[in-house]
Amino acid sequence: MNVQNVQKVNRSRRLYRELRAKALDALTGDHPNAIWNQMARMIIDEVWFKAVIRIRERVGQPPVNPHLWNTFIAGYAITQSLAIRRLTEGRDGVASLLAIVRKIRGNVALLTREVVVGHDGTSMDVGLLFDEMARSVEYDVSGDVGKPDPVATQRWSDADHAHVAFDRLRDAEMGAPRSPVDRISDVILGRLEAALTSNAINRVRYQCDKYLAHADLSDLSWGLSSPTYNDIHESIQTLVEVKQFLCADFFNHSSGSVVPTYQGDQLVDLSVPLVPLMQIETYHEVWAEVVDEVERWGDVEQFRRFAIHQKQPF
Repeated sequence: MNVQNVQKVNRSRRLYRELRAKALDALTGDHPNAIWNQMARMIIDEVWFKAVIRIRERVGQPPVNPHLWNTFIAGYAITQSLAIRRLTEGRDGVASLLAIVRKIRGNVALLTREVVVGHDGTSMDVGLLFDEMARSVEYDVSGDVGKPDPVATQRWSDADHAHVAFDRLRDAEMGAPRSPVDRISDVILGRLEAALTSNAINRVRYQCDKYLAHADLSDLSWGLSSPTYNDIHESIQTLVEVKQFLCADFFNHSSGSVVPTYQGDQLVDLSVPLVPLMQIETYHEVWAEVVDEVERWGDVEQFRRFAIHQKQPF
């Protein structure tokens, strides 16, 4: 590679590092509006709502004060709808999943193997790193094989993981030869954007734009049907899947669990009139059931649906 090409690659790597750092900061940073901070509140509310609904279903929907009940379900719908609206805002400069996806689409020239995998100095030659690890093995006087150098092992393992992760995002088959100029498939970004502009999400956004966030009088006819609670549930699941995919597969970064650890006793004073008085074990059982269900949204099999290759190569 000549000097000019080296300079071009180095510049692209620097630009990608900046893009990746800003995206991860928006996804998982400490700012109150960072995407994970928004989603953590949303997911706790999702678990709470489903837990209360299911506890009541177990005992045949006992009577409840209608105003209290309306406040509960309407508050859930409004809070979650506005959160969905924020997280699917497409303009630049906001902490939203759609803004990140569109920012990536605007920088597709950077999405090559030599840039994405090599941005932090990772080698393009995994085989060479494996050979270095193998040569680092020391033998004792009896001829028994020792362990390879841990630093050499870590370098090889990290590089192998990074290249396999990139392989999932290109159009070529998983076992196809690798090239520094391999590209992340445009199909993936199309899938992500389509997921974040789905019919369910669009119905939620329309409700926010015309009714919740703004009292719009410009058009007295509804352009879209009102969202259902299933639309809200589906939208939140989509947001979880996109966030997990971007962190884990796209940026090769830790994605973490879906449901944040609840601070304090989440079930304290959970009794009449909103839900019937039951054994505390029942409350815990339903809570754990809903947490497990929502946690599965973050399973790799779920969010990897956006990848070109969705199965492990081995």
